[in-house]
Amino acid sequence: MGAELRLVPKEHGASFMSVHSLLLGITRTGHRFPQTLPHVSAWLACFDVVQANEDELALVGDDPMAVAALALGAGVGLLLVTVGARGAVYFTQGAFGFDRRRRPPAAGPIETARIPAADVVTDGDPTGCGDVFGATMVAGLLAGHPVPTAVREANAAAGRNLRHRGATRLHHHLRGAIAPR
Repeated sequence: MGAELRLVPKEHGASFMSVHSLLLGITRTGHRFPQTLPHVSAWLACFDVVQANEDELALVGDDPMAVAALALGAGVGLLLVTVGARGAVYFTQGAFGFDRRRRPPAAGPIETARIPAADVVTDGDPTGCGDVFGATMVAGLLAGHPVPTAVREANAAAGRNLRHRGATRLHHHLRGAIAPR
């Protein structure tokens, strides 16, 4: 007997999800592999902000605008898609802010824009770039920055992350501090 998936959307407050781990299956030997997400609308309905990279978005659907419409229709207030050296794209309907209470899905046109990366690095280590992007994005939104400003800040932080190999002592590098040995 399989268990029924029961996800409960948040009623108040704000929530953020990076779909990365939800889109990774695991074999019996511990190897991870990309997979589609069953019940994607139910998952999306639980979050105010959803982040994915372009490969992850393709696992949700072939057409980015259709995926954005699906997410916004499920109640996501802001969909963020990182596109590597090209920066990030966001999709929203109406003004987005973490200070709002959960509301029914918005109606009307989808607002979207690509915010280019400020400083393109092509030979860096991408380990943790999505995490750094997401953390910086959430911090900017919590500080009350408009979405385009928060995306620019997140792009810049992810670009700084590319200049550091691995995750060890990364917090020193991102702050511009000298890491102790």
